[in-house]
Amino acid sequence: MTLLPPLAPLPPRELQRTIPPQEWELYTDAWILLLSVRLQSSQADFKEFAPTDESAVLFLASFYRQLARSGTSSFHNEAKAKTLRKLCFLLTRRFLLESPGPPPGLLEWTYLCDMSCCYPSSSALKKLLADVWDKHQNVVTSSLEKAKAAVIKHLSAPDSTRISTAVSDIRLLTILASLLPAAGHVLMAGSDFLDTLADAYQTHKREDIRKSLVANVYVGLTSLLKGSKPNLSLLLDQLFALKAGAAVGISKMKEDPTLLSDVICSSDLLSRLERYLAAQPQTRGQDLVSSLRSYQTESKPLHHRYQRPKKRTDKGKGRASDLPSTEDVHIHKMSLITQVQDLFPDLGSGYIIRLLDFYGDNPETIVAHLLDDSIPPELQTLDKSEQLPTTQISTAAPHHDPLPPHPTPPPPTDLLPTPHKNIFDTTSTSLN
Repeated sequence: MTLLPPLAPLPPRELQRTIPPQEWELYTDAWILLLSVRLQSSQADFKEFAPTDESAVLFLASFYRQLARSGTSSFHNEAKAKTLRKLCFLLTRRFLLESPGPPPGLLEWTYLCDMSCCYPSSSALKKLLADVWDKHQNVVTSSLEKAKAAVIKHLSAPDSTRISTAVSDIRLLTILASLLPAAGHVLMAGSDFLDTLADAYQTHKREDIRKSLVANVYVGLTSLLKGSKPNLSLLLDQLFALKAGAAVGISKMKEDPTLLSDVICSSDLLSRLERYLAAQPQTRGQDLVSSLRSYQTESKPLHHRYQRPKKRTDKGKGRASDLPSTEDVHIHKMSLITQVQDLFPDLGSGYIIRLLDFYGDNPETIVAHLLDDSIPPELQTLDKSEQLPTTQISTAAPHHDPLPPHPTPPPPTDLLPTPHKNIFDTTSTSLN
């Protein structure tokens, strides 16, 4: 087939600010057109040009890197920005699952992490990551191992710049592992990575650094209970190692918190493990949980930011009217609200509903972002104590079930309808 016109990568933000809006619209239209041509090509043509289509790979990498790092779109036309996000996702999917030799850059941990940051509530992304893992497990594992080695090296350095780089990488890996449990398995394998994080927690007293470490360990350890092949043995081994490092039950209670004390006091890790062991009991795990529960009780005074605040009287003033009433929220969603409130009791049920909508009803991802203090600005500025409105039921009204059974609504989508039959019509995505 005829060679496809190349795509220019997204220019740096500084340069973008100097481009007039009308000219920027022309660039956007060109990117949309060139991405669409690649998606609409036949399977035979795609297999022919995909292995050498370096310009498309560079564009995809630049697009996701800027969007993930800035958190906001640089495109003036929101409708075109959404179309571009959709096209980038679909072309990535085609490269990774249909190309005879996927571009190595698209299998790098940095690219997968950047994608994960851009679609926080996308079931389509979770499916894509799972499919990519099934097809390219060895390549992705190798890349994640390099990421672990880099984090270990940077965290162990005295240079503050390298520490910042390590913390940034840890945050990205946390987001990826929350969407792809297999990535969490890789992070938790071996002892070097977890030992380094535990040492860094003791060395660095800054709250933001410690939050990032706790969020990563929480997501990594809980991932060992997920997937087609849960690894309870590794989870227990790592908890025993953290317990030994914290000298739990050996020495007198120290005044300083540890990575282990922070994780078990700020997350539902022990509750998750207890539920798992209730279904698959074993003495080793149950004894460990019992010991860690005692350590949790001793350590709670060291972690004030997670303490339950005094109960407040909520008079419902100034609440937004766009939330469903408590009676209209499905019981499954109420259970998700409870999971988050157990860890963050100061958050209102209405605010948590907004988090669930944004993150696709994924409480683990929400907890990770709350622990890491990386909730997007548009959610940070909302009233965190907002409650769900309640509906007053007349005593004369006939009795009805306040929680009638109905399917949990799917996460909202922001995709544009496609105008004609093509590759988009056969790919179901939910890319928020």
